[in-house]
Amino acid sequence: LPDLVDVFDPDWERSVPAALAPRDRTKVDVDTAALYVYDTIEINPQWQVTGGLRLEQYQASISNKRLAGGAAPGDDFDDTELSLGGKLGVVYKPLPNGSVYAAYGVSTQPPGSYLSNSDISRTDQGLPALIKGADPVRAHNYEIGTKWDFFDSRLSTTAALFYTEKKKVAITGLDVGQTGAATLKGYGEQVVKGLELGASGKITDNWDVFGGIVFMDSERKH
Repeated sequence: LPDLVDVFDPDWERSVPAALAPRDRTKVDVDTAALYVYDTIEINPQWQVTGGLRLEQYQASISNKRLAGGAAPGDDFDDTELSLGGKLGVVYKPLPNGSVYAAYGVSTQPPGSYLSNSDISRTDQGLPALIKGADPVRAHNYEIGTKWDFFDSRLSTTAALFYTEKKKVAITGLDVGQTGAATLKGYGEQVVKGLELGASGKITDNWDVFGGIVFMDSERKH
């Protein structure tokens, strides 16, 4: 059968149908530089505080090139931002083998539809293009959890509730009947909340255990 391909002996000279040939080429570059400081302060044997700040600058650039038979490419994109983020956490140890903690963190992500597909919302028939003039995405992370060791620290268990919220998520597209490059239509939010459980350790000389499960519920507020 001439149309079948032998995966163990493929034909590297086989021609590619025109419909499968690339019609555009996109290049993405993201350069980051950061200065950060973090520290942990032990107030007493039961209480610890961890925190820090991160000053970060990123430069994101996207260039498009039209190939033979392709449509007109989108506009090139270049964006540079300076942002301040960080995190703060508190740990309480009610017993030597267990702890309870709460943490909050905030960070910044570059806008750009080719950088993270999950940051794109299409509310119309438009093609997600570049997001010129869009604000950076701001991510807020909240988490509370607990960690416990059993069997003389041979088994470690964890449980955590988390809530992540992305703000300033760009929405791009074309209005009905509109042609040309997609434009910035506004901003939305994305929320992910969930529960994570895990366990790992060596419970006997012959048995090692490890495992975990995550339950998540996501929502787009566009």
